Amino acid sequence: MFVDPPDGKENWTYQKGMLNYASDLVHLIRQEFGDYFVICVAGYPTGHPESESYEEDLQSLKKKVDAGADFIITQLFFKAETFIKFFHDCRALGINCPIIPGILPIQTKASKEDLLKMWGEELTSECDVYEVFKNYITRETNKHGVKVMQVPWNDDELSPETDLISQKLASINERGVLTINSQPNVNGATSSDPNVGWGAPNGYIYQKGEADYTNCDQNEPIAVTWGVFPGKEIIQPTVVDPIAFTVWKDEAFALWEQSWGTLYPEKSKSREIIKHIHDNYSLVNLVDHEFPKETCLWEIIDRMLDLAEKSGSDEEDNVAMDTTEQNVRIAVEN
Repeated sequence: MFVDPPDGKENWTYQKGMLNYASDLVHLIRQEFGDYFVICVAGYPTGHPESESYEEDLQSLKKKVDAGADFIITQLFFKAETFIKFFHDCRALGINCPIIPGILPIQTKASKEDLLKMWGEELTSECDVYEVFKNYITRETNKHGVKVMQVPWNDDELSPETDLISQKLASINERGVLTINSQPNVNGATSSDPNVGWGAPNGYIYQKGEADYTNCDQNEPIAVTWGVFPGKEIIQPTVVDPIAFTVWKDEAFALWEQSWGTLYPEKSKSREIIKHIHDNYSLVNLVDHEFPKETCLWEIIDRMLDLAEKSGSDEEDNVAMDTTEQNVRIAVEN
């Protein structure tokens, strides 16, 4: 059971008299409703990341099953041997209910070979990753003559509105600020506009470009795209929500290793580079609330990069890009 920590606290703590564990919830459901519900619980083939050990996590799983769970679905695993061992360990412990392997559906038509041609059959430095992002944004072919048609966070080609800021995006991506989603600021474009238009006829579209996301009230969602249409309430298709952003952050970073890193052999230089990005980069959200004006975002990011490069040149023994490893998520694209 996933439990959010109380507001203002980073970590979950035991709450007396509450449902602290998934087994507590399973027990309560069985106690109150009998067999009315079919209950599935989660299993962790390599152990829950917060458990003291793999063996302790198996004991926790047994408690959930003994409390009345009908079957288990596991978290994602990468090797069949991992699931087979987990299955036999469960049976040895007396967990006899069905155990269903968790499977990540194929999310792209591209094969492993296609992805390697787009993202690099071998990575020699982080700059190779920057080049992939730049080529995706500019729609240019890479050094092998292959067009980068997708990245782990987007299986599709870029939307037309991205072309309005593609040169700026390409410039900062090439310098190590890797953008996942982006949108230009828009002040009253018609809903029929070929680049940013959407919705019913005779409407008007508004979008915020960007100010530092951490400068806003982190307890309040922010509308970054909205449309005004005749005879209708204002429609807000894109909202930056602090809680949802925190959850999405974990999913976004997992894709570095799940979708990109696993293309390369374990302990290879290429895989180490992707892991380094996963472990050391930050996800930042910037929203410029002054959408009627020319956005200040590019100036802010350029100044950040200039300061980082200057800092690197002043300290030759340090890695200059350590301070520029900021994976900037510019606004939210619907």
